[in-house]
Amino acid sequence: MKRGPFYGIKCTPWFPTTTGGVRCTEKMEVMNDSNEVIEGLYCLGSMVGDMYCNCYSTHFPGHNLGATCLTFGYLTGRQLAGAE
Repeated sequence: MKRGPFYGIKCTPWFPTTTGGVRCTEKMEVMNDSNEVIEGLYCLGSMVGDMYCNCYSTHFPGHNLGATCLTFGYLTGRQLAGAE
């Protein structure tokens, strides 16, 4: 590589997910301390708790940590729109 243009980025540690985040149902509905659904409150992406069952590992083949934001948002949007 002798000719440019060349581009670079700074790589630093980042926040992929929360292991003890907000407790949610499978429909992404937020639950209170008594495990009751809080009407109209949803949680998506890296703040969703209970995903890793007290264990967090990045060694899941094919697992894309950032995709939870897109996938959960898409599925919750479909549910709220009445498509599910």
